[in-house]
This record gives sequence, structure tokens and C-alpha cells, in this order.
Amino acid sequence: MPAENVVKQYVTMIEANEHLHAIEMFYAPDAKVVENANAPLTGVRALTARKATTLANVRSVRAKCVPPILQSGDYVMLRWIYYFETHDDKLRRVEELALQQWQGDQIIGEQFFFDPAQLTKDL
Repeated sequence: MPAENVVKQYVTMIEANEHLHAIEMFYAPDAKVVENANAPLTGVRALTARKATTLANVRSVRAKCVPPILQSGDYVMLRWIYYFETHDDKLRRVEELALQQWQGDQIIGEQFFFDPAQLTKDL
């Protein structure tokens, strides 16, 4: 079970756009991450590569964790709102839920739930 301050540190890093560092710091080497019903990505190297590609495909990203952070034992549920500014000056808002499974202070599994249609809707 993660300590509350560890989860808060993770959230702070994501909100500060330290996505790659957060993956390296908080995800177990063999962590498994799934977006909706897609095939899982396994391992820190695959996760950082995927995130680096996502970040390269946009001009900027802002993330905000919407309280409350729900925790039950090894499981943490986070509600995120992301704003992506594209290279062609469009702004997109994506809201998602992330269900994380922790082992101590490392994330060993994560499932994201979001509507993919949000990725194409401009604000």
C-alpha cells in the first residue's frame, strides 16, 4: 500500500509535466498499463517510449488531478483532466480515470478509462 505522501508526490510530478521522470520513479520495472480495451504495455521502457511519443505529438500538455484521490489498500483511483495543445494550435480536453495498483511505493498496474472521441474534439 502506498503512503499518502507518495501518491501526492506522484500527482504533483504529473501536474508539473514531469511525466517521464514520474514513470521512471514510480512504476515498477515490469509494470503493466492498459488504455481502455487496448493491448497492455509492459515495462518502464515501453511506458516511457509511449509517453515520449505522446508528448512529441503535442505542443504542450497540462494535467490536473481532480479531488478526491480514492485509495483502498493497494488500489488508487485518480480522476485527471488533461489539456493538450496541438502543433496546429488546437486545444483538446481529455478527462480520464486511472485505476492504479501499487505494491509498496511502486505502481505495478494501471488501467485508464476515457472516451477516445475526446482526442478529436477541439475546444
